[in-house]
Amino acid sequence: MKKYLLLCLVAGTTLLTSMQTYSYICLPFALSPITYGDCIAACLLLNPDKTVKYCL
Repeated sequence: MKKYLLLCLVAGTTLLTSMQTYSYICLPFALSPITYGDCIAACLLLNPDKTVKYCL
């Protein structure tokens, strides 16, 4: 049971870190709209099972 909880904690932390990284890199106010669009496209390409909201 402890291993399962630890695995869930690690998986959740990894997902949260990944989402924060994409949102930080793709921050629309810091980048031009074209670069932001390219960044979102790359996010969707790397995560085909996710929706656009995941990459925002």
